[in-house]
Amino acid sequence: MGVTSATPLRAIPGLGVYSAARGAKNAFLQVAGTEAAPHSVQVNATGIPAGRIGDGQEAAELVLAFTTGASGFLAGRVIPISGG
Repeated sequence: MGVTSATPLRAIPGLGVYSAARGAKNAFLQVAGTEAAPHSVQVNATGIPAGRIGDGQEAAELVLAFTTGASGFLAGRVIPISGG
């Protein structure tokens, strides 16, 4: 499980280099997730924030979901926690 940024998912002026770096990380996580899935290993990421900074409880609840069987069919996904 990686924590990444929502910046590559929506344009934010002045953050071109940061967005490109996070976009590369997201692409890597997607490929790694696809490659690891046949071995019953999950690689996924969450993206934070948009509009406001999420609180720890909000992020923790999604991370907790990844530790249960509820996420057993996900592989290489980037899931934004962006408030919308």
